[in-house]
Amino acid sequence: MADTTVTVQVVTPPTVAISTTTASAADGVICQGESVTFSAARTGNPDVKKWNFPGTGWFSLNATSTPFTFNTAGTFQVGTMVGFGNGSASCTDTAFFTITVLPSPAVTIVADDDTGCDSHTVNLSSNSPTATAWNWNFGTGMGTSTSEGPHTKTYADGANVLTTYTVSLTVQNAQECLS
Repeated sequence: MADTTVTVQVVTPPTVAISTTTASAADGVICQGESVTFSAARTGNPDVKKWNFPGTGWFSLNATSTPFTFNTAGTFQVGTMVGFGNGSASCTDTAFFTITVLPSPAVTIVADDDTGCDSHTVNLSSNSPTATAWNWNFGTGMGTSTSEGPHTKTYADGANVLTTYTVSLTVQNAQECLS
C-alpha cells in the first residue's frame, strides 16, 4: 500500500553576522601586515560553519572568532557562512566584511661606507619616497632622530675590539602605516 501522507519539517533558518574585534580595523581600513580578528555571531544552531579569507576559498571552521594577517594591499572581502547539513539553499546565511588594506611605505637605509676603523664616519640616508615621518636609531649609545636626514655619525671601536652598531629606521606614510 502506498503512503498517502508525508511529513514536512520547517526549521527556522540560521543567521550569521560578521564583525571585527580588532580596534584598528573597526572602520574597515588597516595597514599592510596587520592581523585582524573576525567574529561571527550565529543563531539557529547551524551544523555547517565556514569562513572565507582572501586566497583561501571556503573552509569549515567551528570557531566563532579567527585571526587573519593581510600581507597584500588592496580591498578584500572576508566571509562567513552558516547552514544545515542537508544542503538546502533556503537554510543558509552568509555575511561579508569588506576591508581595505593600505600599503606600508617602502624603507631602505643607505650608508655610504658601513665598515671602517676607529672613528669611522658614516653618512646615512633614507630611500623612502612615500615617508612622511622618520624614526632613526643609530645604534647603542649613538642616539636617535626623527628627521629625514641625511645623518652623519662617527662610530668608534669598543676599546680595541670589534664593535657592531645596528642602525634601524622606521618610517610612516600619509595613511599612518609603518614600515
